[in-house]
Amino acid sequence: MIKKTAVILLLLLLMVVLAIILLPRVPVEPEPDHGFQDFFSTYEKYVEEIKGERGEREITGGNGCSLADIVNASVRQYGVSVQIRGKTGESIELEIAQVKKKQLLEWLASLRVDHGLYIGSIKVLKSGYPGEVAVSQLVLVKASTSSIIQ
Repeated sequence: MIKKTAVILLLLLLMVVLAIILLPRVPVEPEPDHGFQDFFSTYEKYVEEIKGERGEREITGGNGCSLADIVNASVRQYGVSVQIRGKTGESIELEIAQVKKKQLLEWLASLRVDHGLYIGSIKVLKSGYPGEVAVSQLVLVKASTSSIIQ
């Protein structure tokens, strides 16, 4: 009887250990990232770095490409996964489920330097994973649009 109970308890313990190991970890709910000033100062540093690497040049505006085309081409280059929420001729609204913060900043700086796309508004959320964020709303606007965060 004691052997049977010990075997059953051992099997239950083994099942619990396997469940902990094999079940995917669920991230905690995203919360607002209050490091707004830090985000933009780091963004500006990346812009300056890219300008330094590539030199000052005229912004092409995508050579007739739509904002969606520019965004789609650049996300492939930077490995950022976006969902387009809306677009006009002058702006595009995006959502990003999860991205490394450094990757996001490099991508946004590249869009500004190469295509003249500025951050019109952004809502950055902390992800459940270290070094990663979610973006519930990102509006990119062409340089000619007057309501630009600079």
